[in-house]
Amino acid sequence: MPLRTMRKINDKANRKRLNNGRFRFNDLISNLGLLPLDSYAGGGFTAKTCFFIPAEESAIPMFFTLAGSAQGVDLALRMPASLATENRAAQALDFVADFVRCSQSGRASQIP
Repeated sequence: MPLRTMRKINDKANRKRLNNGRFRFNDLISNLGLLPLDSYAGGGFTAKTCFFIPAEESAIPMFFTLAGSAQGVDLALRMPASLATENRAAQALDFVADFVRCSQSGRASQIP
């Protein structure tokens, strides 16, 4: 099947998912763990923290990346613009940040 045809079919399916709000996945979380920031050093520069922007994928409503360092955990979120309304993106990030804080402090039972 030609790539152009596959792209057209995929785009049509993604538009349908965005219109009806039904997706195959709720979200995707990529936990990169504790990153070895020494690997990101050179020329007098040493990274103190690192983050990665999630890939753009309109078939997934929310795509998170979590990257750990000695400074803490950095969160990044990507969401289709049509879903990032009514402060949804900020609310999702706040929810995950609360979850991480409670997990790290041993208060997992208090996760909202």
